[in-house]
Amino acid sequence: VCGAAPATIAAHEDGFELSNSLLTVRIDRDGTLSGPDLDGVRQVAEAVHGSFLYSGGVGSLEDLEALARLRQVNLNGVIVGKALFEERFGVGEAQTLLDRLAR
Repeated sequence: VCGAAPATIAAHEDGFELSNSLLTVRIDRDGTLSGPDLDGVRQVAEAVHGSFLYSGGVGSLEDLEALARLRQVNLNGVIVGKALFEERFGVGEAQTLLDRLAR
């Protein structure tokens, strides 16, 4: 569900079983590097019965850390395209951070 508010995703749950691999994109934050929608991620994590990927607004290692600290076990990945393109951080830096937080 791209660009839908998390509450909309949850409302659809009553009508059908959500896929085990969902990509949720906050269109209003995509490419802005303004930070992720942490409340929205929590809502999606509660609404889906499988894992999901998040995209939208991630612009720094601090943003990745904030997402990791949510400890949502079904948040299976984050898309950070523009941040990587603009060299705000590298893949290695991000992986090191996430490995450290997982301990």
